[in-house]
Amino acid sequence: ETVFNDIVEDFYAFADELATDLEVQPIPMSALAGVNITSRSDETSWYDGPSLMEYLENVPVGDRRRSAPFRMPVQWVNRPNLDFRGFSGQIAAGTVKPGDRVKSMPSGRQSTIERIVTATGDLKEAIAGQSVTLTLADEIDASRGDVIVTADNPTEVSDQFQVRILWMNEAPLLP
Repeated sequence: ETVFNDIVEDFYAFADELATDLEVQPIPMSALAGVNITSRSDETSWYDGPSLMEYLENVPVGDRRRSAPFRMPVQWVNRPNLDFRGFSGQIAAGTVKPGDRVKSMPSGRQSTIERIVTATGDLKEAIAGQSVTLTLADEIDASRGDVIVTADNPTEVSDQFQVRILWMNEAPLLP
């Protein structure tokens, strides 16, 4: 119990440096011994929280991805004939509907969503997690790897970024 509490305290101190809205549910467990994995264990009688499975089955799933600005990486440019050109991918964040203004990044070229095409027919709206093909009102050049984003809240394009890496290996990251 003391070791677990020390680990939790150290983790909270570390997490405070990373994010302010981080929600954490500490669970003492041992995958090897099966402690607190599928059900609560008598070996941790001092712990009154859920097992890992209980937590995962009841954790509230937010709609952060849906309320975020629209983002869809282009996975495939779908052009079966001269009359159709669509950009296929899985929506990573946000929602989109016909009439929405979008940009293709990194070029910044703008257009309007004309149709949202799926194997079962056109949609009036698509949300994060759905795989769709978007057709645009204008011929813009977008390729695999480009990202289609909402025009009023585009992604930032940069050739540099800063990162903090937590390297968890005995060998050094760099020689």
